[in-house]
Amino acid sequence: MRKTFLVLLFCLAGFFSKGNKTEWRLNGKVLIYSKHMWRRMGFGESPSVEPSVTLSKGRFSLNLWAAKTFDDTYTEIDIIPSFRFGSYQITIYDYYNPKIGENNNYFKFKDGENCHSTELAISKEASKKVPVKLLLSSFFFGDKNPKTGNPYFSTYAEVSAPFNILNLSVEPIAGITTHKGYYANKFSVINTSVVIKKDIPLTNKMSLPLKLLMVYNPTQEKSYLSLGTGISF
Repeated sequence: MRKTFLVLLFCLAGFFSKGNKTEWRLNGKVLIYSKHMWRRMGFGESPSVEPSVTLSKGRFSLNLWAAKTFDDTYTEIDIIPSFRFGSYQITIYDYYNPKIGENNNYFKFKDGENCHSTELAISKEASKKVPVKLLLSSFFFGDKNPKTGNPYFSTYAEVSAPFNILNLSVEPIAGITTHKGYYANKFSVINTSVVIKKDIPLTNKMSLPLKLLMVYNPTQEKSYLSLGTGISF
């Protein structure tokens, strides 16, 4: 199944980039966060370094992303291909989370050895007519009920309303999970947050990104504050 998925992925990449006159582009970032956050849940016990590289052409992009805390309490490596259709985007996330203190192997996918989980997401960018962003995502691999072995199909839905003020990009966000699964034991609001961002140009191709995340997770009854900066090129 895994090999079939990879073959299909690269066939789709070739299809969407074929005949496109735009050139391949390569961009990267190296960021450091005071706290690693995902879907407004906190991971790790120390600051995190998060490098990423994105290869893109036309409507297709392939992002390689990683995160590692300074004290080795959290590690993640992701492969993220996406296809854009106007204001809509279809993305596949392959998350690899090696287990602390165990002999992990990236290429093992059997039950009991697998550290991968894979998710399909559909998103819509904000527009002048509809100034909100939408996201709907669901796991289809590696997300199982440990007692029954049946897949959870954990699902997350998010709405945000980005705007600019005082040369800052501000994005209030609300996110829910639809049923029992990875995120919570039932339908729950798991994300209420505000993200504030600003990019400071350094050269024509490099910038200094600044990011502040203010988060409250009602299900966990936890608040988080994370600061991020680094280099974008």
